[in-house]
Amino acid sequence: MISYLLPPTHGKMSGECVLCGGHTESGHPVEFSENFTSYHLLRDGDCICEHCYTLLKNQEFRRRSFVLSKEGVRFLSRAECREVLLSPPDPPFFIYITQSGQRQGWLSAMQCVSYSKERFWISTDFVGHFLTNLQELRRMDGLIGELRKAGVSKSALRSGEISVVEYRKLFEKNLVHLWGEVRTYVKTPSWEVLCYVAD
Repeated sequence: MISYLLPPTHGKMSGECVLCGGHTESGHPVEFSENFTSYHLLRDGDCICEHCYTLLKNQEFRRRSFVLSKEGVRFLSRAECREVLLSPPDPPFFIYITQSGQRQGWLSAMQCVSYSKERFWISTDFVGHFLTNLQELRRMDGLIGELRKAGVSKSALRSGEISVVEYRKLFEKNLVHLWGEVRTYVKTPSWEVLCYVAD
């Protein structure tokens, strides 16, 4: 559970956590701000554990992308998200990428802790939570980088629809064959995330 990768904020309640479902002897009352909209993600319980409380009360976890690992918490810029995806930390770890910074999308991914660097979870607030493969991520990233250098827009990469001008650029650089590979990745969660974090 992602909350256990965080330092605890001890309270005085015992019970079951409404966020992670774990039992605690030092939890906090179940109190949310009036802006909280994720009640449908709560579990049966009577408190918020000391680990989840830390995550919930720090608004940086809502506003920013982050990775949690044995090394602690690291908040990420978009470029740093790409670095972490292509070179994940030692397990266990949890990766969360936000596009909007408007909601606590990690709440529905409490169980998406990764225990392998080769096949791991990516959690987002725009394409959900999914398992991915490091080798395939690196292949996709290389393809995106090559096509971006050739002048293909990120919107074309995301949609799979290329303009005549962009197609001409690929033709002139003898890279048209790469577009067929793009079409196999378009609309997959891994591709969407890599397009978002690309330069």
